[in-house]
Amino acid sequence: MIAEVIAGILLGPSALCRISAFQTTVFPAASLPNLQLFANVALVLFMFTVGIELDFGVLTRNLRKSVAISIVGIVLPFGLGAAVAVLLNQTYPPAVDSAGGYTSFVLFGGTAMSITAFPVLARILSEQQLLGTRLGATVMNA
Repeated sequence: MIAEVIAGILLGPSALCRISAFQTTVFPAASLPNLQLFANVALVLFMFTVGIELDFGVLTRNLRKSVAISIVGIVLPFGLGAAVAVLLNQTYPPAVDSAGGYTSFVLFGGTAMSITAFPVLARILSEQQLLGTRLGATVMNA
């Protein structure tokens, strides 16, 4: 899974696709809509199969724990991310000029730290065959 994430970063716009010759050779403009459609369909089908594997009885039995885990797993990273954004803005003041820009910057920092790549989490649990366990169901529910 980690190798796939690294390959995605390398092949994406962050690394190799910054080289125009590489981008036009490997990903011609005409192929991008078809690749995006295929990726979205594959993601939907994968999430459907994850949903089939989940035991919803475990989800309802662990609802209180899952809500507590979810709140802590969102609020704490959001607060830390927002704090880092404030520190970054104080350290590098030209990063944000207007008041609306500052608020957006702090909210982005908090959100970036508090979200989870749900399909990646589901894939890891699926590969480790943890989706059917109580732990896996609680993690997916949270």
